[in-house]
Amino acid sequence: MGYIKFIQKVVLILLMGLNCVSCATVINGTTQRIPVSSDPIGACVYVDGNPVGCTPTQVELKRKYDHLITLSKDGYEDETIRVEPVLSAAVAGNILAGGFIGWGVDAINGSQYRLIPETVHVKMRPGSVPYCRSASVRAPYMQ
Repeated sequence: MGYIKFIQKVVLILLMGLNCVSCATVINGTTQRIPVSSDPIGACVYVDGNPVGCTPTQVELKRKYDHLITLSKDGYEDETIRVEPVLSAAVAGNILAGGFIGWGVDAINGSQYRLIPETVHVKMRPGSVPYCRSASVRAPYMQ
């Protein structure tokens, strides 16, 4: 009798642990941090058209959506990388544990996804015309 109760407790603990692990919202959250770097360093970084800093940096992106990361540096061509959501293994964990409620929550808030690529590194290509997005350049006034 004692052996059966022990097995029941072990199974219950394993199932409870599996159920907790399967919820991507708790484990992963709804955002993902993506490291962004460039060669050379110091490129301006734009996420979905909004300036967020210069390389090297990290950006916090919502897992649910596609994002465009653009790097810009004077004397170099702009480079744009698409970051896309793909289903993570947490979906299988939810389904195996019978956590359809957890899966529904993860589907709604996007935490069932992971973003790829998980890191962005761009080797900037020299451009023919210097360009700076962050400031407008005026030619000197000449008479």
